[in-house]
Amino acid sequence: MDSHPVILGHDDTGRGTPVLFLHGFPHDRGFWSPAVRMLKERVRCVVPDLPGFGSSPLSDEQPTLDSIVEELVALLDHSRIEKAVVCGLSMGGYVALALWRLHPERVRALILCDTRSTADGPEARAKRDALIERTLAEGPHVVADLQLPVTVGKTTRERSPNTVEGVRNLIERQSVAGIVAGLRLLRDRPDQTEVLGTIAVPTLVLCGAEDLVTTPDEMEQMAAKIPGALYSCVPITGHLVPFEQPGVFVAGVSTFLAQL
Repeated sequence: MDSHPVILGHDDTGRGTPVLFLHGFPHDRGFWSPAVRMLKERVRCVVPDLPGFGSSPLSDEQPTLDSIVEELVALLDHSRIEKAVVCGLSMGGYVALALWRLHPERVRALILCDTRSTADGPEARAKRDALIERTLAEGPHVVADLQLPVTVGKTTRERSPNTVEGVRNLIERQSVAGIVAGLRLLRDRPDQTEVLGTIAVPTLVLCGAEDLVTTPDEMEQMAAKIPGALYSCVPITGHLVPFEQPGVFVAGVSTFLAQL
């Protein structure tokens, strides 16, 4: 079944329904660790580093959503998984939608966390370009300084300094090359809104009530375009629901998976 060598670093733990966890920008598979610790007793957790992050190297070519999907299909082949529940957060959600678009036969269900289907507009693209230049000049810490106040919810920042520090560590351990490639991927990604109406598997859409990046209103509108999708807004949480509130995330996902 292997179509080409698997180059993505990954963890594969637990037994049961396979769930493929796709992290956001600019994190690695460690983002999912709090949730996986609770979920691995009930499901099989396959948790890769996306290209350029964690232990997954960059190829000579700039990653795209489509190229990442092919790497994930190779990982599923390598892991002898015909179909997986695909759970993606933010950038990982863009990849999850692309996986459905290109290989729907490999997707048993979708969990879309704090993400969107639309592409960057001109203003957002310009901000990506500016951050690329700053990252090249100043390193990952500048990305952490800019991301934390926006992606981590206000309540989490006020009440859970250890969680904030954990997110900072996730960001600052990434390479400059990986962050820059990720920014280019985000800047150039296609609009996938038309994909939403084609989704024909059970879908759970989760959003943090304090999410400033992909707001609850935006995500509820996205969920409404997916036939039969379930929408859930998690209180006192920002853009990083599975990391900020892993217990609430696991409870919601467990209920969803039990209905498959």
